[in-house]
Amino acid sequence: MTGLSREKALEVFTDCKRAYQLTFGTEAGKTVLADLAKFCRAGESAAVPGDHDRTWALIGRREVYLSIRDYLDLTPEQLVDKFTRPAPGAISQ
Repeated sequence: MTGLSREKALEVFTDCKRAYQLTFGTEAGKTVLADLAKFCRAGESAAVPGDHDRTWALIGRREVYLSIRDYLDLTPEQLVDKFTRPAPGAISQ
């Protein structure tokens, strides 16, 4: 989301958060989210000893689930901060 003003980014993330809430706020959405939590190993390690490829695949699944949770749990302001700033330790240019 480079190039957007904070105000515009806030608008975009507010709209996106609303879409996630509408999708996962229903009983059916909650059922899907619970199923995704299991499939994505939300509450456990993604590491598979001796199998790097499987580990990376499971890490990817977990990242997707955690991103969904971010949109459901964080405020729009927190989403803007998280997704528009370099990660700690990242090299910014």
